[in-house]
Amino acid sequence: MAFGMEIRQADGTLWMSPEVTPLNLIKKISQTFTASYPFTATTIATGVPSENACMVFCKSTSGGGVAYTMDISGGYWVITVRGCSTENGGSGGSVPITFYVFANMVTTPSRYSLAYYDADGVMRWHAEMRPLEVFTQTPSGVPPRGQIDIGFNVAVSSVYSAKQMVLFQGGTPPLYTWMDFVYRAYGTNVKELPVAAWQENSGSVYQSFVNGAIYYIKTDNYD
Repeated sequence: MAFGMEIRQADGTLWMSPEVTPLNLIKKISQTFTASYPFTATTIATGVPSENACMVFCKSTSGGGVAYTMDISGGYWVITVRGCSTENGGSGGSVPITFYVFANMVTTPSRYSLAYYDADGVMRWHAEMRPLEVFTQTPSGVPPRGQIDIGFNVAVSSVYSAKQMVLFQGGTPPLYTWMDFVYRAYGTNVKELPVAAWQENSGSVYQSFVNGAIYYIKTDNYD
């Protein structure tokens, strides 16, 4: 770096520089969903242009959870909620969710703030922005894996964690019950829940998978 200053972490790795804008908290979105099988997909605008990086985490205040994908619509990132279940993996209840939206965008500062500018005079970061800090761990076992107490208030990246064939019933034709699973965050806990269940006449219609890693944030840093 030929100009400006850098902020480094205790281990010497770069944390902040005028040459790059990190992912920062852009907004929080609160919305209540109704758990159901099947679930009608719901799209939520983030306001983040598609040319920017975007990552979303969520938490529940009721113990339930949602599954979502990140998609692009009209040149912007959107959250597409594709599944929802109650605390016990059931349907019929209300599930309030808070989404934390992060992107490598510069938010509007107040009148006074410490700011970083690049060589072209473009603001890259200011002291009122809250950069993303992600934690991760990989639980053992098979879905649905048990509850984990993280030790602080948490929101989780609720992408699909697994797809499994969970039950076989013989007959003509046979019935195979499939389930989609997702991690949900509630208080200080992360737990894997089923968010969709359906039956097929073949055990090879879908490819099973297990995504073991949990990605989460400490929400006290952003609330």
